Amino acid sequence: MNDETEKTPSSHLRLVEPEKHQSEAEKNFPGVRLVNLLKRRAEKNNEVMSDIAEHLGVSLSYLSSIFRGLRPVTGMSREAYVNAANYLNLPVAQIYLLADVMKLSDFYPEQSVSAVCERIHDSMCLDPKWSGYVPSASTWTSMPMSVKILIGLLYEASGGPRFSELKSASDKEG
Repeated sequence: MNDETEKTPSSHLRLVEPEKHQSEAEKNFPGVRLVNLLKRRAEKNNEVMSDIAEHLGVSLSYLSSIFRGLRPVTGMSREAYVNAANYLNLPVAQIYLLADVMKLSDFYPEQSVSAVCERIHDSMCLDPKWSGYVPSASTWTSMPMSVKILIGLLYEASGGPRFSELKSASDKEG
């Protein structure tokens, strides 16, 4: 093939935003964070969709349908996730989180996560450095578990009790 015909026009598909007729819910499909990160990296590298497909080891049509939310990001193969991790220079576990295959709460036994999160909230309420920033009990209760875990990890990083220590304390009680 010569240089002019090496890539067909369809393989040069630019990275486009979702169609205007799509609802906001359709633009926020599971895995959209990974899709957006892949798009940003490609734009930064001045790459087109066919380049991303090549990096991930998937077909252009498959990637296009994922990017438009027509196929689930969660349906990609492990190899595609590993390739995405290499392309984005991120750990594979983070790719699973971005693809909504896994959640932060998946890293802890489900029955103890709720109890640990309550201990985190109680501990933050008593901490002079955090008490002014702690969400009210009703707000805390209504927060998604992933947000509670993230706040707990931030609290831990700032010098609060270790998440694992709170977990083991709640396990002893139960």
